[in-house]
Amino acid sequence: MGITFGEALQEIREIKGCSRTDLARQIEIRAEGIKKYEDEQVNITVKKAVEVANALKCGFGWDKKDFFFYPLWEMSNQQESNFADNLRDARVMRGYSQKALSEKTGINVSTISKYEMGKTIPTIKNVTKIAESLKCTFGWNGNEFWFSQHKSKKKKRKKEIGIYDYWFD
Repeated sequence: MGITFGEALQEIREIKGCSRTDLARQIEIRAEGIKKYEDEQVNITVKKAVEVANALKCGFGWDKKDFFFYPLWEMSNQQESNFADNLRDARVMRGYSQKALSEKTGINVSTISKYEMGKTIPTIKNVTKIAESLKCTFGWNGNEFWFSQHKSKKKKRKKEIGIYDYWFD
């Protein structure tokens, strides 16, 4: 894996000049919790990752191997994430059943079902497993949690040249 969520979090927090204590106070946890997120000692949930990003006035994303944070030009008052619907849509677009996704990720099928119903909030680690299996990126843009499909690269087929291709040259 490239840049982890924790590494990206520490980098943006330092760029913004925000101490662990200040960030922790904004999201109502202890400063040790921020350190654990940054050191990857604790699997942060999607909900808490969104709170962190909003406190830093940033969005975040993951693209194949690296996590990144980016500044938001405008924050919405709407904090309703449609994570469950977007996860289901991404799975269906790839043509996977919940069982097939479970087999590819190692995440229990009932857990995936609960994610899609909005009954359970996944960790960033599990969302990364899902995104890798679905061959997509994901992130938070200040308004919603999104999944985006990777475009598959089409292989160019070599044209076979036959004897008649030169016949009339």
